Amino acid sequence: MPGPFHKPVCLTLLVLLNLAANFSAWAQTGQSNEAEGLAKKLTELRQQNKYTEAVPVARHILDLVEKANGPSHTKTAFAVNDLATLYQIIGDYPRAEPLFQRSLRICELAFGRCDERLREG
Repeated sequence: MPGPFHKPVCLTLLVLLNLAANFSAWAQTGQSNEAEGLAKKLTELRQQNKYTEAVPVARHILDLVEKANGPSHTKTAFAVNDLATLYQIIGDYPRAEPLFQRSLRICELAFGRCDERLREG
């Protein structure tokens, strides 16, 4: 029985996991004091396994990043992926999947389509 996500989305998301790590690094570069503080709070909540409490923080970070960089920027993709990951962790798959797909579309536009073998169903 298949899991909560279709195989191509899951496999392609593995590529995004490496990219998502860059978001935290970006947030700590001083892009803005507010984003930096929120990124620190998000990291603390994740380390404490307080994923439900982390969701609104990640959503706020996404809003800031999207306003600063636009909806198609890779930094936005990282923030979207971060929020999607939180939803996945707490089991809210209906919210997670479209966010993962959005992040994937942004990355495909920025970096080109992923290897077609990842898309096999």
